[in-house]
Amino acid sequence: MWSYFARRILIAIPTIWFVVTLIFFGVRIIPGDPAIAALGAQANQQAINALRLQWGLDRPIMQQYFEFWQKLFMGDWGRSYRTSIPIAEMIARGLPFTLLLTAFNLTLGAVIGIPLGLFVALHSGSVLDKLGRIMSLAGLSLPTFFLGLIFLYFFGLKLRWFPILGGGSWSNPLDLIRHLILPGFAGGLFLAAYFTRLTRSGVLEVMGHEYVRTARSKGLNELVVIFKHVLKNVAVSLVTFFGIYAVVMLTANVLLEMVFSRPGLGSIVIKAIMGRDYLVLQSVMVVYTILVIGTNLIVDLLNAIIDPTINYE
Repeated sequence: MWSYFARRILIAIPTIWFVVTLIFFGVRIIPGDPAIAALGAQANQQAINALRLQWGLDRPIMQQYFEFWQKLFMGDWGRSYRTSIPIAEMIARGLPFTLLLTAFNLTLGAVIGIPLGLFVALHSGSVLDKLGRIMSLAGLSLPTFFLGLIFLYFFGLKLRWFPILGGGSWSNPLDLIRHLILPGFAGGLFLAAYFTRLTRSGVLEVMGHEYVRTARSKGLNELVVIFKHVLKNVAVSLVTFFGIYAVVMLTANVLLEMVFSRPGLGSIVIKAIMGRDYLVLQSVMVVYTILVIGTNLIVDLLNAIIDPTINYE
């Protein structure tokens, strides 16, 4: 198993290089000039050329590419073209808010979806099962940003139960939680629908296997059969799904951050695209790449712990 992880880590290195290279050249395909975006369309050409020279945009693209890697290895992420704020500082401020929202989405989705999926699976074919499937289908049909707008209108503007803008202060945990509730539930309920359907289908499939019928025939308590034999075998697919949607929600939360004006990587990306801020955009994409590959490695490790019989060859 450990040799497998060593190989995965070795594979991750060229993967990061390839993806980051695509990001570097891809962001430069975006129409527009950062110097013009910073100075305005009415700026004279001399000022634009001077700013391009200052930022190194006049250099050949390959020279910029090698300088980018050199600075990256040295820990120099550069400064924003538009604000001159150090990019590492911008990411350090936004990343915790994005990770917090994603963690809340996933936790809420799992806490609601897995028990509900198990419940409807154990009552397969009943009215409760049909009601649960209808609810999960409704949850899948509503985009997270639409749920966010509904929550913002009713619970924020009308009832004024929760704040509708910002992310709260890290020095005040209660304020942080209050700002997290509405966007967290918008994403969490969407994930709960997925967890419900996946858990239901997985439980129904495993319950039809011979070893489950054998366990029941031995007179084992039904709870023991469910938790020891059924859920344990469904856990691998649930963990894999958890990892996949951890990655999905990292990017999908861009819309929720826009709806609720939350600080985070999503808002940084949007501002960087609008302002043609190459350095900021490519730096945030590098962070996303590391998070995605790191999440996949963690999922593989958890699956190996849950089911040591998995063949990694």
